[in-house]
Amino acid sequence: MRYQHLKTARKIHAFLVPIVPILIAVVFILTKAEVPAFVTNGAHELATPLWSARDAIFGTITNTTSLFASKRYLAEQNLILKNALLQRTRETYTTRALSLENEHLRELLHRVDARPELLPAAVIHGGAFSPYDTFFIDIGSNEGVRDAMLVLTPENIAFGRVTKTLEHTAIVTQFSAAGQTFDVLLGATTTSVHTTINGIGSGTMLITVPRDVEVHEGDSVTLPSFTTYTLGTIASIEVAPEDAYKTLYVRSPSNSYGLRHVLVDTTSIWNIEPQAEEDTEGDKEAQDTETP
Repeated sequence: MRYQHLKTARKIHAFLVPIVPILIAVVFILTKAEVPAFVTNGAHELATPLWSARDAIFGTITNTTSLFASKRYLAEQNLILKNALLQRTRETYTTRALSLENEHLRELLHRVDARPELLPAAVIHGGAFSPYDTFFIDIGSNEGVRDAMLVLTPENIAFGRVTKTLEHTAIVTQFSAAGQTFDVLLGATTTSVHTTINGIGSGTMLITVPRDVEVHEGDSVTLPSFTTYTLGTIASIEVAPEDAYKTLYVRSPSNSYGLRHVLVDTTSIWNIEPQAEEDTEGDKEAQDTETP
C-alpha cells in the first residue's frame, strides 16, 4: 500500500510542477496584480545569460554562414576573372602573331613583285616523315619547282636546295645536312678564300683551312656562284698548337624550326658536288685520253 501511495504522489507532483507556475502567472494576469520586484529581477537575472548565449550563438552562426558565402562568391569571381584574363591573353598573342605574319607576308610579296623569279612557299614540317635538316614546302612541279633549285630565307640567306619535287610539294635539304659537301667563299668578296664546306647536321657546317689563313668569328660564308647570298657566319674556330690546319664551325642565322616561309629561286640550279673535285676528275679524264 505504501508503494502505491508513493507512486500516486509522484504522479501528482510531476503534474503540478509545470502547472503551478502557469496557474500563478494566469492569476497575476487575470487579477492584474503587480509582480513583486524581487521576482522580476530574479527572472531577469536568470534569463539574461540565456538571451546573451542565444544571441551569441545565432550571431556566430550568421557570421560563419556569411563568411562561407562571401568566400565562395569571391572564389567564383576570382575564377571568372582568371578565365577572362586567360582568354584576353590568348587573343592578344593570336592578334600579335597574325600581325607579324601579315607583315612578313607583305615583305615576301614585295620581294616577289620585285623579283618574279622567286616563288614564295610555306614551310611544312613533316615530323616523322622528315629527316633531320630537311623539310617540306607546299609548292611543287605544278607551280614551277624543279630539283636542285636554290631555297632562300626571307632574309636572303641561302638555306638549302630542292632535292625531290612532287606535284604540289617538294623536299628541301639544308646545306647543313650531314653529307652535304660543296664549294664556298670565305670572307669578304674582294679578299675571299675559295674552300670546301661540309654539313654535319643540327644546322652546323664545317670548314678546314690552313692555320695561317686569317679568319675571325663572325666572318661571312657565301656561295661562289651567288655572291649576294650568304650561307652563314663563322660561329667558332678550333685549332691546336701542333695542327697545321684549323677547323671553322659555320652556322646559318636561320633555323628550319623557326621558318614559316621560304623563297625558291627558279633561275638557280645548285650543284652540290664541289667544283674542285669536278676539275680534278676532268683533268684525270683528259690525261687518260692523251695517254696512248
